Amino acid sequence: MRIPLNLKVLVLDDEPFMLKLLAHTLTRKGFHDVVTCDNGLAALAMVDVPQNAPQLIFCDINMPGMDGVEFVRRLVEHGYTGSLVLVSGEDARTLQSMRRLVQAHHIEILGSLQKPVTAASLEAMMETWEAPTLVSHVAVEKSYSEEELKQAI
Repeated sequence: MRIPLNLKVLVLDDEPFMLKLLAHTLTRKGFHDVVTCDNGLAALAMVDVPQNAPQLIFCDINMPGMDGVEFVRRLVEHGYTGSLVLVSGEDARTLQSMRRLVQAHHIEILGSLQKPVTAASLEAMMETWEAPTLVSHVAVEKSYSEEELKQAI
């Protein structure tokens, strides 16, 4: 797995220990720009600022205030185009239902991680993910022959 140096990752969880654990594990795995949020409103604010917008979000499902279900709905409203990983201590059935919800909202879901997240489970999941190609939008000049111009007219 090759990780772009400028890839932005957001970890959203209401538990301080999980925030630290996931951020530390991601950093050790080669992610250089990892930020954490302990609530959905702060995370959405980051999504709305283009230079801060994460391409990958690790989202807890059970949080006070705005839970993972509401956060996913709001991501859609905010035009999020990155990938999502669900993180939860819930059973497999709940995680599967949540995955279907995310897919129904047309957000790319990489998968889910069971709490407590281990480095091995994180690494296995990340092996399946293809980082987005982060390209700058550079205008490409196209030249047309005199004959092509005549045909177009």
